[in-house]
Amino acid sequence: MTVQEPINNCVDNQKWALIPSDPAIFNDMIYQYGVKDIEVEEVCSLDFEEFKNEGKVIHGLMFISKYVEEELPSYFDHIDSDADNVVFTAQVVTNVCATLALLAILFNADVEKGNILNDFLNFTKGFSPINRGLCLGTCKEIRDIHNAYASNANQLAEAAVIDSYTDTSSSTQYEYTDAENYHYISYIYKNGFLWELDGLKYYPVKLAECTEETWLTAVKPVLENRMNSSLDNDLQFSLMAITCSNYHFLKEHHDVYTSCLNSINKIINKETPVKKNAIYYHKKRFFDKFPNKNIPHYDVMLKLWDNIQHNDFKAAAPQMHLLQERVNELAGKLQQSHEEKEAARAEVARQKFDYFPFLVKLFKSSNKHGLLAKTEQKKKAARGAKRSTKKQKIIS
Repeated sequence: MTVQEPINNCVDNQKWALIPSDPAIFNDMIYQYGVKDIEVEEVCSLDFEEFKNEGKVIHGLMFISKYVEEELPSYFDHIDSDADNVVFTAQVVTNVCATLALLAILFNADVEKGNILNDFLNFTKGFSPINRGLCLGTCKEIRDIHNAYASNANQLAEAAVIDSYTDTSSSTQYEYTDAENYHYISYIYKNGFLWELDGLKYYPVKLAECTEETWLTAVKPVLENRMNSSLDNDLQFSLMAITCSNYHFLKEHHDVYTSCLNSINKIINKETPVKKNAIYYHKKRFFDKFPNKNIPHYDVMLKLWDNIQHNDFKAAAPQMHLLQERVNELAGKLQQSHEEKEAARAEVARQKFDYFPFLVKLFKSSNKHGLLAKTEQKKKAARGAKRSTKKQKIIS
């Protein structure tokens, strides 16, 4: 999409469909946007231990619950100077809530956003939240990605419901409401503060002063309050994190350890002993190829090469064993991650596929060949047989 194309893509008023709240769908949306190394995961604990243990950075959180109207804060129309660099989009179109919450985090995250989102941000630079929301509502490229996750039947049903409540004499679809049962609110850290990004509140809400290291601690009581409120009102809720994917880090570590072991095994398995100068050359070439000193077990690899250089293979054995164990562990994680991604993509592909035309064609063809009538006759005959059996039992 070129810089001029958003103008052409922001001129229609087609409707947005309801889509499921599913991390696999959000991950596919991120892939379609062209955003790199980002994924959505469900959060199981507000301590965020599963992310800390894997060293994952959380760029933002999405809280999803059944919609309950909230009062706007008293300062909602006050423009906060601290929010100057916070990209905020007001929700002015029905059913855009899920995409809006995801984009609220991606727009503000320091990540590679891809052409679609970068072009949209460049086009709407300097726009007010409402004008940016209007442009998002009519952005064909982003809306088409969103609508791909709702079946044709769902879209038709939703359109019928909306049309029944909409004045057909009006050509606009813009309403400052949301037709979804569920509402999405995003939380991010930016400019030294914790922010709540709720498209229905017109402006970002500054919740607390914090740092990039402490913002998850600061957001915990906010989320607990929302969760308790949802439970008190017998409402369902879920929490999702937009985080960095660790697949490429795991792959990098796996490749480094494997390369290290392969290089050393070649030296050890030589029929004639390798001279120290040659080993030093292999060692230098390896670390020149993999200069990242922050990689786990970097010190182990240094000691391993030193032991090999001094022909102390006995001292090197435990280090090689440790690296081999790590290679096996990483290979298992990579395989599991690959299988999970493939399963998720297959499920999303099934959800995105429009079965409606096939079903219409199937029923039309069945009716044309009398199959539906025959099925109905068989059902009537079966029901008649059951009634006769019941009568015989009563008589006897």
